[in-house]
Amino acid sequence: PYQIPRHMRFFAAQGRRAAVLAGLRQRLERGHIKLVEYDEGQYISMMFVKFKGRIDPETGMEAWRALNDLRAVNSELDWPKWWEHLTPTIEQMCQQIPAWAEYYAGEDISDAYEGMGLEAASAHMVTCVPPMPLRWDMFTKEELLKWGLTEQQILELDWESEVYLQWKGCPQGLAPAAPAFNIHLAHGFN
Repeated sequence: PYQIPRHMRFFAAQGRRAAVLAGLRQRLERGHIKLVEYDEGQYISMMFVKFKGRIDPETGMEAWRALNDLRAVNSELDWPKWWEHLTPTIEQMCQQIPAWAEYYAGEDISDAYEGMGLEAASAHMVTCVPPMPLRWDMFTKEELLKWGLTEQQILELDWESEVYLQWKGCPQGLAPAAPAFNIHLAHGFN
């Protein structure tokens, strides 16, 4: 599997790392990501964050969107071409708007991608290094238990080793995520 060189990452600015850590904890609480140890069978990509320029009311810190460089993973995926028909591009959708229409609305569903679960068997393909160095000793035992680690796993941790993130929901940057999400919405609203 594709792995970036060890310890390579996009770095969040030093002054914004507290906001990054708060956002990561928020995503861990929501069950969108999990903390994992390095494994040679994982596809490991880089995560970076795009700050939104507003305060997240839950964390009290600047809000951000997680983005992932999943080009290597996307090149490995084989997904049906008929999905393209079900999920047109923005340009194709605009061509379908009647000429008499004066307004066009779009929906922005909070955490839409991250909240859509991935199959556990695919988790190894969406492992990433966070945009700042993380070690296990940055988290309390109580937090780790709450986020899904067992007592035995915690006992076996190398507390000073680097922590990787693994998506439990669809990360932004995963090629078939948009078609899958649109199909999910279509089933949800029919």
